Amino acid sequence: AIATNQSGIARGYYDIATLDAMHARLRTLVAEQGGEVGLVVYCPHGPDEGCDCRKPKPGMLKIIAEHYKVPLAGIWFVGDSLGDLE
Repeated sequence: AIATNQSGIARGYYDIATLDAMHARLRTLVAEQGGEVGLVVYCPHGPDEGCDCRKPKPGMLKIIAEHYKVPLAGIWFVGDSLGDLE
């Protein structure tokens, strides 16, 4: 599963259809190498909107845990910045 902050939506840089197309392309590229991308969840909010889903808050991880029926503590997490882990 992938959990990703996508504040570009809130900022008007791209729309959900464009993001969906990017995720479809990612799935294709991964599949071409024999892999699979499962659930993709994203936060479309800006950093100052105070939502529960934007990393490092646990909202998206909770969705993943519920989807795969595993405890939140059972989810591995890899981020691209220390801010993702706060």
